[in-house]
Amino acid sequence: MDRKEVLDMALSLAALSLGFSLLYGKGLGLAAVLALLPVMAVILLLAFLGHELAHRYVANRLGYFARYEASYPWLALAVVLPALTNFIFAAPGAVVVSQYNIWGRASPRDFFYISAAGPATNIGLALLSLPLVHVVPMAWYFAKINAWLALFNLLPIPPLDGYKMFRVYPAYWAIALAAAAALFLLI
Repeated sequence: MDRKEVLDMALSLAALSLGFSLLYGKGLGLAAVLALLPVMAVILLLAFLGHELAHRYVANRLGYFARYEASYPWLALAVVLPALTNFIFAAPGAVVVSQYNIWGRASPRDFFYISAAGPATNIGLALLSLPLVHVVPMAWYFAKINAWLALFNLLPIPPLDGYKMFRVYPAYWAIALAAAAALFLLI
């Protein structure tokens, strides 16, 4: 990782942390939002970075060059929307993957796996935290945020993961979307 990629990840993490703090602290005052900020930062360190690094890892394992790039307009949306509404735009950037792998090939199946890696990571993290939801208060936030990141990213809207997955294997995409939606509603 170079400095630009690390900076983009750090800015995205900060924007999402502030956005989720605004969303969950809404109506409780500035002190509540500020108190939630470090909690959200720790949660998103695992949830958001786990999601993006999973994309990057799978892409690299399949022979593709991949790097995270922030989208500065989307960073702003991650903060502005939860401040004004009850919705968070949870895509402050994306892992950009080369079109061809090191063998000079590109496979739709590869891009399905790369796209599925992020939401699958969030679904897994949410499921792992479910037993702790009623025991550890912050586990609810961890589970809910991971379920939201999976559900949001599985929407079949370009450039989200769900769009890329739907185009290759619509049935598998539908299963993933149903799992993320059920998990989000359950928590």
